Amino acid sequence: MNCSQAEWWMQLYVDGRLDTRRLAQLEPHIQTCASCREDLALLELVSRTASAHVEVREPDGLTAAILLRVAELEARNARKPHVFEPGLVDALLAATLATLVTAGFLLFQPVLRQAVSQALAHALLGVNHTAIAALGDSPGWLAWAVCIMLGLLLALAFAGGEVRATWRRNLMTRLPH
Repeated sequence: MNCSQAEWWMQLYVDGRLDTRRLAQLEPHIQTCASCREDLALLELVSRTASAHVEVREPDGLTAAILLRVAELEARNARKPHVFEPGLVDALLAATLATLVTAGFLLFQPVLRQAVSQALAHALLGVNHTAIAALGDSPGWLAWAVCIMLGLLLALAFAGGEVRATWRRNLMTRLPH
């Protein structure tokens, strides 16, 4: 044990809060270290002096004020309806879990694995041809367009109904008729 650790434990010892396991480690250090013995004597003197001259009193009305705040908090919580409202993190975790479970299911079913991989390859090939025709030959354009669409779809999926309605209304006013 070093002196800095003993310093922390001596205050607990003086306050009567040091457990027996640590006390068994502290006592041999104090017996061998003159500096820590002096510090402990000083701490005990300060503790005795402070407890003899200081009277600790609860301020008037403290208990009543605490009980009033607790009652107000309980009343406020009772008025709030307890509705399950998952947040963005919950939704992302659920989507990740669903994706992993689906991928695991597909990996362990050889017939499904082959059918899904063929369908996915065909769909991605169609998307690739469409994007190249629309955006040019660069794969960077394709990645950019896919990321924008996914971001927009995710934002709208996790936004509330009011946000989606406002977005749709604003979009319709800006589009040419």
